[in-house]
Amino acid sequence: LIELVKKYIPWSTKAFQDKRLKLYIDEGRSFLEEQPNNRYDVIIMDVTDPVKGGPAEKLYTLEFYQLAYSKLSESGMIVTQASSLSHTPSIFLSIVKTLSQVFPKTCYYGCYIKSFSSMWGFAVGSKNTLPVDIEADEVERIIKQRSVDNLKFYSRETHKAIFKLVDVYLKFYSGEANIMRD
Repeated sequence: LIELVKKYIPWSTKAFQDKRLKLYIDEGRSFLEEQPNNRYDVIIMDVTDPVKGGPAEKLYTLEFYQLAYSKLSESGMIVTQASSLSHTPSIFLSIVKTLSQVFPKTCYYGCYIKSFSSMWGFAVGSKNTLPVDIEADEVERIIKQRSVDNLKFYSRETHKAIFKLVDVYLKFYSGEANIMRD
């Protein structure tokens, strides 16, 4: 899969060339169980939706988030894709609700994913600071400080917008959100 990504999604190839990258190909939960506590500052999860009986179902549960919490540093955070806002808002809200049972601070955001032709949701759980709390001016300062040029999506403007878009999609949703368990 990685070779296909390098070949057909060329804008991501620089990430694979970064000397700091340590790439592990493993089942996520098993891998995390083997890691020492307080090891990671950030855990980023881009896995399939928690379909009943699917391969990623147990990567969205209360028990998994408790495991992830134990592996994060004292200021650590986890971010996960959280399903389609337009097609599966109940799954999105259940992921957010489950995450909020473990992490003292949570937030969510959304953006249009062209390859899925829909608005997609993401959820963040943090032990300390949340991205939603970072002001737009600070975002711009950090981007300049790190000399990150030619960003195709992220900017001070999109930083503000992604945290507001979700509420527009959820305004008319009246369903339930459940805590997801093993």
